[in-house]
Order: sequence, then structure tokens, then C-alpha cells
Amino acid sequence: MVLSVSTQEEHEEDPDFCDLSLLNVLVGLLAAGSETTASTLKFCLAFMAHYPDVQMKVQHEIDDLLQSQRLPGIEDRLQLPYTNAVIHEIQRVLDLAPTALFHAVTKDIQFRGYTLPKGTIITPFLTSVLNDPLQWETPEQFNPGHFLDEEGQFRKRAAFMPFSA
Repeated sequence: MVLSVSTQEEHEEDPDFCDLSLLNVLVGLLAAGSETTASTLKFCLAFMAHYPDVQMKVQHEIDDLLQSQRLPGIEDRLQLPYTNAVIHEIQRVLDLAPTALFHAVTKDIQFRGYTLPKGTIITPFLTSVLNDPLQWETPEQFNPGHFLDEEGQFRKRAAFMPFSA
């Protein structure tokens, strides 16, 4: 990995910036990304084993598009709506990060009749959105249809927040 970092002297006006801080952030991002990817893949395999009909539909969709010429890539995502929906639904049901990172209110605000003073710490509870019956037809079930429209095309869902709000 090539990384260009300014020297500490150039950032004396910002005492929180230093090479060690940058390194800690990068290590944290790498670890978080590696762990979530590994866990998602592990559960993807478990879901495919538990739902062989879903596995078969995903395999047929991939085979129909690629004709066994190559492995699927991110560039194929738009042409694999069912597969994309399955991946999203696995992340929704898995709920890998039930609470997001803490946020802080930057100014006094009113929210649903409550006053939140500047500095109030907010912890988004993502599980409540990922399992909200007002957002998902069958929130307690694994259902790739949550991410498909009437024509079977992938649809984004505003309530899909598997990692942060």
C-alpha cells in the first residue's frame, strides 16, 4: 500500500493529527472491513445451505449471464438482480452491526418533542430499522423479495442500513 502522509511539522496547528493516529485509523478500518466481510461470507454459505432453492436461483442467474465463461464481478451486479437482492437480504437478516458508531449532536436541536443539547451522544440502533414491520413485508423471515420490485429488478431500500445511520 502506498500512502502519502504530510509531515508532523506541517500539521502543528492540528495537535490531533500525527502518523500514529493515522496508522491507528487505517488499522481499525482494515480490521473492521476484514471481519465484516468474513462474517458475511460465512453466513452467506450458511443461508445458501439452509435455502437450497435460493442457492439454485442464484446459480441459474449467474450461469445464464456468464455462460460459465468467467467468475462474476462487481461490474455484473446490475445484471444479477436476484443475486444482489440475496446479498442485501443476508446483510439485513444477519444484522452484523446492531448499533452504529456513536454520533454527537453539534448544536441544540428539537427532535420529536425532545430537546437534545449540543454534545448529546446518539447511538443509532440499526436492528430497529432492519426489523421494522413498517419497512419490511416479512421482517422476521429471510426474503430476498424485500429487495426486488414487481418486475424482479433490484430496488434500493432507504431502511437498509446494515452498518451505519
